[in-house]
Amino acid sequence: LLDFGCGNGNTSMELDSEVYERYLGLDISPVAIEQCKKRCESEGRGEKNEYIVDTIEGFASNDRFDVVLFRESLFYVTLLRIPKAIRKARSLLKPGGVIVIRLCSERKYRPLITMVGWFSDVVEVIRPDEPKGAVALVVR
Repeated sequence: LLDFGCGNGNTSMELDSEVYERYLGLDISPVAIEQCKKRCESEGRGEKNEYIVDTIEGFASNDRFDVVLFRESLFYVTLLRIPKAIRKARSLLKPGGVIVIRLCSERKYRPLITMVGWFSDVVEVIRPDEPKGAVALVVR
């Protein structure tokens, strides 16, 4: 699992460590990445979890991932750069892999969602039963 914009590492700590082989969290904040590393070690996940400071555009890897996650992070990318960010994520997928985009408000981020739909195959839209109107898109 590759997590673009991992922040302080909540996703890596919330996931059941038995359901993934490797977690790679990426964020532009060195402070957030240090917090992630400390949390990871204290939770005993140091063997599976790795965190690096980088940008989406600057990130390079020969590894491929089953899932690339943008959890509350894609809206920090300007609309003009969304296509490039999605292409980057797609280039890092294993065959059959998916990109998951989670947004706290479907209404607020409608332009972003529409743009993603223009150049991606949206295979599923998940609307959790939350009063704030969160949404998750699963795309290829």
